[in-house]
Parts: sequence; C-alpha cells; structure tokens
Amino acid sequence: SFLASCLGASFFGSSFLASFFLSFFGIAFFGLLPGFGIGIILASPRILETLTVGLAPLLKLLKNELNGKKPLIGFIGSPWTVATYIVEGNSSKVFTNVLEMMKNNPTLLHKILDILTDISIKYLNKQILSGIDVAMIFDTWGGLLEGDLYEEFSLRYINAIHSSLKSYKKPLIYYIRKPYTKLESIKKLDVDVIGIDSSITISDFNKGTGDKFCVQGNLDVEILKLSNNKIEEEVIKILSNTNSTTGHIFNLGTGITPDIDPAKLKTLIDVLAKVSPRYTIK
Repeated sequence: SFLASCLGASFFGSSFLASFFLSFFGIAFFGLLPGFGIGIILASPRILETLTVGLAPLLKLLKNELNGKKPLIGFIGSPWTVATYIVEGNSSKVFTNVLEMMKNNPTLLHKILDILTDISIKYLNKQILSGIDVAMIFDTWGGLLEGDLYEEFSLRYINAIHSSLKSYKKPLIYYIRKPYTKLESIKKLDVDVIGIDSSITISDFNKGTGDKFCVQGNLDVEILKLSNNKIEEEVIKILSNTNSTTGHIFNLGTGITPDIDPAKLKTLIDVLAKVSPRYTIK
C-alpha cells in the first residue's frame, strides 16, 4: 500500500486471509464433507449489509485525504483464489483439497464460485458507489489452473464480475501470477489492465496477448534487497522492455515482503521519478 500510494494510487480492499473472508462475507464452515474436509452454511445476505455499513464513510474519508491527487483503487480476491482459501481452510503450498474437489466434485466447486462471484459483485458495487476510481481483482492462485480449467474455474467468473459492473465505466485491473502458459486464455479477458509477476517479461506478455492490455508490473521484489545501482538498472530494464502503446503501470510483481528495508522503497520511487519520463509514450 505504501508503494502504491507513493506511485499515485491508494488501495482499499479485503484481506486474503481465509478467516477474514469467512466472517466478512457471512460464510461459515464446519464439520466434514467426505474427501474435502469442509461443510458450508451460507448466512443471510443481510450479513454483507451489516458488515459493510462503515464502508461508505471510510471511503469518503480516504477520498478527502487524497484530495483528487491520487486515484483510489478498491480490490477483491478473485472467486477462484478465495475458494482455494475456503476449501483449504488457509493458504497452502499444495492445494490438495481444492484440486481434488475440482476433479471429483466440480458441481460443488462451481456452486461455491457462483456464491463468491455474487458476493464479489455486491462488494465491488458498494466500493464503486462509495467512491473508488479503479477496481482490481487479485487472482493470486490462478496459476494453479491451466487451459480449459483456467477458463472454466477462474476466467468465466472474472468476466461475470466485469460484465455486471460495466455500467459504472470504472477501469478493471486483473492480477495473475505465472501467466506465461495462459496468454491465449488471458487474451479473451474483458478487462482494462493485466497485472503480472516477474516470471515473464512485459514484452513477451504483450506479444502473447496481442498488445491488447495496459500492463501493470513487474519488478521482482527480491531486487529491493540489492544495491541502489542495481535497483535502477532493473527499473530501466523493465521500462525499456514495455515496447507497447497500450500503456504500462509500474509496480512490483508481487507483494512486499517483511524483510524489505523501507529505505529501498524510497530508492525505487526516486529512481522512477528520475528515469520514467524518458520512456513516456505520448
């Protein structure tokens, strides 16, 4: 949030912790389903109304603080990514349960995704009506899926969210990790900006998606542990690699880790202020 704010945007959104989603969206999990380890109770839709009652005043406060100088970005986790936390009960390195559910009980998984999509639309709708300028969807674990499965269990729900919010004419950013094998599928997405990690160059991403999107990214966070000169070299490498007129929003490829010295963030921001005008396409 610090980096985004300094680079000209402030974020407002939901945590990706499973426990937060359970309480925030009014979904309780209990007991055991054979083979999957979860049971589901769906609370009343009024839960969302109750738990977001302070949303509008908070966003208005943020908008006043920003004073029109920076856009306010609201965000959510994608239905697929939230579903992985729900089914696993937390974050995971192997995602055994959700992948098993996808294979053995796709109907149940789609039901969960349908519910999460409906909740996501309502929540983003509230954020938009409360003043956000841009919406962002983090599909952090979309990289688990390939081919038709990626389109079936992730992208169809992203498009559903965007279609439901199109009337507001707010830009939508979609973030995905490890997109290299998904370029043909991503090309079909109806969004404005794609955020990517550092596993692919921006030029390769643009080439693979037909220069369709503005791209957000994609400095490897590990670079911030290196010397200031190296940080500048890597920033220049990314900026010189964009080679597209569709636009570029500089960002890290992933979130900032706790071991990053805040002074390195200032270095990064100073470097961007110094060198980015050379690469502005008018």
